[in-house]
Amino acid sequence: MILLLAAALGAGVGAARRYADLRRPRSRPIGYNVWAFEGLERLPVETVLRPLSAGLLELGVDPNAVLAVLKHESNFKPDAANWQMVDGKRRLVAAGLLQWIADTARRYGTTTAQILQMSAAEQVPLILLYWRDMAKTFPSQRGRWTPEQALRATFYPASVGKAGGYVIGDKNAKPADDSEAAKKKARYSRLIYQQNAGLDRNKDDKVTASDVDDDVKRVYLAAKQRPPILI
Repeated sequence: MILLLAAALGAGVGAARRYADLRRPRSRPIGYNVWAFEGLERLPVETVLRPLSAGLLELGVDPNAVLAVLKHESNFKPDAANWQMVDGKRRLVAAGLLQWIADTARRYGTTTAQILQMSAAEQVPLILLYWRDMAKTFPSQRGRWTPEQALRATFYPASVGKAGGYVIGDKNAKPADDSEAAKKKARYSRLIYQQNAGLDRNKDDKVTASDVDDDVKRVYLAAKQRPPILI
């Protein structure tokens, strides 16, 4: 699945530098239990799990909800890459732990190619910057972020808080009127469907918010059944 970080506010290079200290190891435990997701051992505790979790907690975001998203999107592999044929050419569509797409990576002062070369620890500041912006965009979600809403925030932020039937992508989307804005919106909806048709399990030619929710919920609940890891 391609992560559509469509509504990111974009922090830029300056803000990324202000978060550079988050790359420093945290040798002291923060006293937080993370769920034992399969593959979580790929993320070092001192350089990734602790600084990431501490930063998310400060933002009012459940670290386990975000970890469920990372598991779902990249299986905790910092060099995870989504290559697809675009206009007849093989292109890097999404990269990294959070599966950044080109437009969103650019807003945060980097590129998908650069993210692909980053370690997990180097990606922590970018992830926290994105979630800082999501926390500002959706203040009512503070302390209420579920894995489903967290995935929506990274996949298609406009769907956060919407009903399960909210349509994210429509295979047959048509413009509401003859304006260029309406045509662009319809094209984008068709593109989302095309890139994520695998989520349309009931084959109704639509990808809805509930379609996005289902997979990450299963990932989260499976991890929650195992003994937690105190970090």
